[in-house]
Amino acid sequence: ITPAAPELSLEESVDLDAVVNNLSPRFPADDTRRGVTWRVLPDGSGQSAGTVTRDGLYKAPKREGTFTVEATSVYDTTKKATVA
Repeated sequence: ITPAAPELSLEESVDLDAVVNNLSPRFPADDTRRGVTWRVLPDGSGQSAGTVTRDGLYKAPKREGTFTVEATSVYDTTKKATVA
């Protein structure tokens, strides 16, 4: 996932990107199985940890902290990566 360790101000956004490696070459570059789904992991506070769109645009919440976003491979949902 890039950027690897973004530093954001309150309510600032960053466009995240993920690359799924080691897929069969038979999948064309625009095949949706090469994509990922995004989600913001809860931080245990019960408060918002920000939001992320299906395209990877993360928006920080109105509070300080370290928040984690997870990308999951569409093709193999056991393959995940995170960025905080």
